[in-house]
Amino acid sequence: MIEKRIRRATFWTWVCLIPLATFGCASGGGAAGAGSELDFLVGTWSGVLEYLDYGDNQTRVELPTETTYRRDGSGLAYTTVFTEPNGSKITDEGRLARLTGNRFRVGNDVYDIAEKASNGSSWRLTTRGTDNDRPAEFRLLIERRGDALVLRKEVIIDGTEEPFVRNELRLTRRRD
Repeated sequence: MIEKRIRRATFWTWVCLIPLATFGCASGGGAAGAGSELDFLVGTWSGVLEYLDYGDNQTRVELPTETTYRRDGSGLAYTTVFTEPNGSKITDEGRLARLTGNRFRVGNDVYDIAEKASNGSSWRLTTRGTDNDRPAEFRLLIERRGDALVLRKEVIIDGTEEPFVRNELRLTRRRD
């Protein structure tokens, strides 16, 4: 049950974070729906979430996923569907939060933009939190190439220096 909640939270964070970090920040501020930076996301995206299992911190698991973004007032709403390893289909819905300066909120978490490419194609975001009940720094690395998005969540546990990849999301825009 805890693993399922963690996976859902991971998906919710990724789904919200992608458009905010990659495109909402490009305007330098304002609401997530301001301008046309988010318009290209409207539609359906398919891909895979690969994550390091929290139970043993060794097993890598891949979950097929599909995400649909749609305009919702001044922001963007989403629906994400993925299948658990046991075959259970999970549907997660939500809305993007507003952006403020070099920081933004996704749910209850605040992220800082540590680096971004001038063309908006790559980002490194950081925040603090806990990973598997251990205090840690999180690095969210985002790369966009045309209709492909790759997001990697790296974790550095306090007292260690080497990051490890907790999860990676690979999405491609569906053209059907």
